[in-house]
Amino acid sequence: MLQNTVHCMSILTIATCNDQMKGTMDTFKDNMMLDDGHPEHSVRAKLKDIALFFIAPFVGLAYIVAFPFVIFWVAVQVARKELLERASAKRQ
Repeated sequence: MLQNTVHCMSILTIATCNDQMKGTMDTFKDNMMLDDGHPEHSVRAKLKDIALFFIAPFVGLAYIVAFPFVIFWVAVQVARKELLERASAKRQ
């Protein structure tokens, strides 16, 4: 792919380059297609995409709501570790 791109830099080979890139893109599209010939697979994939689209804001909201609690928990753990280290240093 990189060789084709470098080859396309020259103005004289634009037509050849376009043909090469078109073939590369067609191969890429063929490899990336979800539909393997069964119509129920493509419908299932589309329904999954739609469901994820509608669920995504709620997942984001859950992260936003949970973030302060996670930060508080981490701060408590760091403070606890520091206090235990200080207490053990005073005993010695």
